[in-house]
Amino acid sequence: MRCTARDYLVLGNDIWQRFNEKDKEKQAWYYWNIAFALKELEDHVYYKEYVLLCKSVFGDWQ
Repeated sequence: MRCTARDYLVLGNDIWQRFNEKDKEKQAWYYWNIAFALKELEDHVYYKEYVLLCKSVFGDWQ
């Protein structure tokens, strides 16, 4: 997620052309569901970083 967030700042939505799944919403679903699956780690610094990176790329999850 760090690399994706970094490249997103440079490329914007063109970044999704690098992936097999080019739909940003489907990418968001995937990454946010990883966060939800690991919710028990929410107090850990790396989990918090992951969520912040997801927010920076995808915005808040509905």
